Amino acid sequence: MNDFAPYPPVPQQPPTGSVAPQKQGSSGGRAVLIVFAILAGLGVLCCGAGGIVTYTVFSFGEQVLVEDIRSQLQDDPTIKNELGGIESMEVNWAASMMHEDEDTMIYDVRGTLGQGRLEVRSITFGDQEVIEAATLRMSDGRVLVLEVEDAEE
Repeated sequence: MNDFAPYPPVPQQPPTGSVAPQKQGSSGGRAVLIVFAILAGLGVLCCGAGGIVTYTVFSFGEQVLVEDIRSQLQDDPTIKNELGGIESMEVNWAASMMHEDEDTMIYDVRGTLGQGRLEVRSITFGDQEVIEAATLRMSDGRVLVLEVEDAEE
């Protein structure tokens, strides 16, 4: 008899109907995973809530600024003649950031008669923005200087 077998022996299959024993996992690893998941979830919640609060405060401050400037310019004769009643006014942040004067803000404005871009130089006096100079650039390219009251009045 030859002790040399040409093929390795075939592993034995468990008998049909029986279940192979399962290795028990470590409960410590699962607990660490659960704690990590909870901490990650809390971190996402905190960052999200902080972002929402920051956005809300920033948006409110922007609206206060826009309404302050709008209320000072809405009765300007040039605004009334060229734009009509102001229907919408928004800060153009990109144009404002590119402007060389940090006290000048650019607003996109739309009225019942037309639309344009306001360039407003203002200073904060108490809790109000006081306009020092303002120009209106119409969509057809005309640039109109607005008359503003002196800040000392």
